[in-house]
Parts: sequence; C-alpha cells; structure tokens
Amino acid sequence: MVPMIKTTKLIRFFLVLFLLVAGFIQDLPAQRKAASTIILDWKPDLVSGAAESPTVKIMNFDGAQYDGSLNSLPYYSERIVNPFPGR
Repeated sequence: MVPMIKTTKLIRFFLVLFLLVAGFIQDLPAQRKAASTIILDWKPDLVSGAAESPTVKIMNFDGAQYDGSLNSLPYYSERIVNPFPGR
C-alpha cells in the first residue's frame, strides 16, 4: 500500500508542475507577438540586370529584405521588445 501512495503523490507533483510551466509559457509577451498574424503586401516584381546580362525578376513586398544575391528570395524580419529587460 505504501508504494501506491508515493506513486500517486509523484503523479500529482508532475501534473501540477506541467500545468504551471505550460501556463507560464503561454502567457509570455514574446510568444503572443510571435503568434500574431503578419500580412505581406506584395508589390510588382523588381527587375534587375546589367546591359550585358539577362534581366532577373525578384519577388517584392513591403519590408522585404534580401541577402544580396540576385537569385535570393525575399525575407521578412521584425524586432520585438525584450519581455525580460535587464535591470
């Protein structure tokens, strides 16, 4: 009978611990920001190329960033406020 009581207490402990950790993670401001929806406003393709080379069409949207090569895809990045600033 004694091992059953210890097992039940152990199960309760881990269940409470899991619920506390899961609740804390869901309430982080950074998590809420990451889960927000970002809508990309697509623009006409950019045309790039020199007189001697063929033209290259590059996809484009508001806030698009590129890695510098002509064959790269645009990407979006955004800085968010640190929810745990230093003191």
